Amino acid sequence: MNFPILSLLSLILACSTARDSAQDVAIPPPIAAPGDLGAETPSGPSVTGIDIDGLEALITGTSEKVRVYNFWATWCGPCVAELPMLRDFAVEHTEVELILVSLDMHSVRAKRVLPFIAKYELTKLKNYHLEDKDPAIAMRRFEGWPDAIPVTYIVDREGQIQKKINAALSREQLTAALTTLSP
Repeated sequence: MNFPILSLLSLILACSTARDSAQDVAIPPPIAAPGDLGAETPSGPSVTGIDIDGLEALITGTSEKVRVYNFWATWCGPCVAELPMLRDFAVEHTEVELILVSLDMHSVRAKRVLPFIAKYELTKLKNYHLEDKDPAIAMRRFEGWPDAIPVTYIVDREGQIQKKINAALSREQLTAALTTLSP
C-alpha cells in the first residue's frame, strides 16, 4: 500500500463517522438570505479548484473581513453535521467571510462534491476544492494540522490565523472564537 493511500485512510479513520452515515445526517433548510453571499453558475454550484500554494496565499492574504475557513469532506459525518450552522451563520453575519474548503479527493469533485453543495444549499458560500493528489499530505504544510477533520481556522484581516478549532463546532463556539476579533 502506498503512502498517499495510507494518509487518506488515516484522515478517513480520524473522522468519527463513515461516509454512508454522513449522508443520513438531517440538514435543516437554510434561513432566508438577506443578500447574495456568493456565486452560483447557471448550470449549478460553483467550486473553485485551488492548489496548496494558492490556498496558503488565500489564507495568509489580507482582507476587509475576518475570515472563517472550514475544512471538510462529504464523507465526514461531523463535517456534514456542522455545515447547516455554518451556512446559516454566514447569512446572519455578513461582516465575517465564511469559506468552505473541500478535502475530498479530486476524482470525486464532479460526482460527489458539486451535487453535495447543491443538495445542502451551500451555493451562496465561497467554495474551494483542494486540487492535490493527496489532500491529507498537502494540508500538513499548515503548522499544527491535526490529520483529522473538520478543522476551522479563524483568520484576521491581516491574514494571521488567530484560532484553530480541530473538531466540529457549535454556533456558540464559533461566536466565542470570533469575539476576540473585531468585525
